[in-house]
Amino acid sequence: MRRSKQSGSVFVLTLTVLAGLVSVLALAAASQRSAAIAQSHRMEIRRAKIAAEAGIQRALAEFQNLTTTSPTTLSDDWAALGQNGSEDFTLGSANFRMEIVDAASLININTATQEQLELLPLTGEQVDCLLDWREEGVSPRSDGAKDEYYNQLEKPYNTKLGAFSSVDELLLVKGFTADTLYNVQTDVVNTARPVRTTNGDSQQLPLEQLVTVDSTSQAVNSSGQAKLNVNTAQVNQIAQRANLTIPVATQIVNSRPGGGYTNIGAVLAVPGITIQNARDILNNLTTGGQNLTGKLNLNTVTQEVLDTVPNLPPDAASAIITRQSTGFTDLGDLLDVPGMNNLALLQQTAGFFEVNSQSFLVRVLGVAGATKVALQATLTITNGQAKLVRIERPPYGDIIGAWGWDTDPTSTTALKENQ
Repeated sequence: MRRSKQSGSVFVLTLTVLAGLVSVLALAAASQRSAAIAQSHRMEIRRAKIAAEAGIQRALAEFQNLTTTSPTTLSDDWAALGQNGSEDFTLGSANFRMEIVDAASLININTATQEQLELLPLTGEQVDCLLDWREEGVSPRSDGAKDEYYNQLEKPYNTKLGAFSSVDELLLVKGFTADTLYNVQTDVVNTARPVRTTNGDSQQLPLEQLVTVDSTSQAVNSSGQAKLNVNTAQVNQIAQRANLTIPVATQIVNSRPGGGYTNIGAVLAVPGITIQNARDILNNLTTGGQNLTGKLNLNTVTQEVLDTVPNLPPDAASAIITRQSTGFTDLGDLLDVPGMNNLALLQQTAGFFEVNSQSFLVRVLGVAGATKVALQATLTITNGQAKLVRIERPPYGDIIGAWGWDTDPTSTTALKENQ
């Protein structure tokens, strides 16, 4: 009996040890499985990111052939690349969708006037604080903020007193949060609520989808000739380039404000200028250097952005969109838009526009397995060469919806690994 009891004890002990070993092995197997899944997910993220980066490189290649002369239109090859996110490019076991957006179709928060900002989905406080952030001076507007406010924060900093470096920099400005920047605001009073219409469906837009800090254009006419800077040119030069009489050109020079004309609309307001002079002035004169910041490209600007141009009648805005199918080759083509052959209206609005662009946003969604990585790159054209300025990760949960793409692609293009 004693041996039998000992044998039973050994058996029970053995079972206990075996059960422990099985538990350890099960835990090890589960841990290895979790590690394998995590590793697989990391690899998918990497492959999806590489696919998205391939889309950016594809855009860079497209812009190597872009000429630097006017105009930049939606009929150009860059505008068709990716079919506004509807084309799926396959690259090995990954794929990407893409869209290129002209930055000059968006509102530049570094140059937008107070009147234009007030037509965005912004509160009065946000408008004042934005202007206080970018402009010099130590005294804030009535609802604005300068160093006195920012220096008292838990983590203090100073007002920028200069141009925004990115749209995300708005998050440093009083009154702005991630919610107000990336989500549609429905409780803003007395300002516009821009709407994008895609395939008949209307969608309200968040602020981030409407603004940029990168829009640049060239002050050139349709033949590629640089426009004449009316703030530095002599009377004879102005008269010759803009087909003006000497007395009218003299009046332009004598009427220069202390800091110079700020936009071409102000030149049209000079006494003696008539509607007959307007086309030549718009086509051949400028108020700055060859590179202009913040102008809206008449060929690519959207209805929702045109709705923020102060004093631009809705019918004229719609007519500009209609004219985009044939294109604007010179700024003077504004006179051919129904309702725009009006000197007073041109004085108020012409300064917001140009007909070309030197900066673009590349929106790419890389996909590998069940993993998606969205990137937005900013490209600029300098001396005929495309350069990558920055790459950002958009914070939207539904990036396809945020960009206004179709849920599923409608075509597929297979790319070689080295294409």
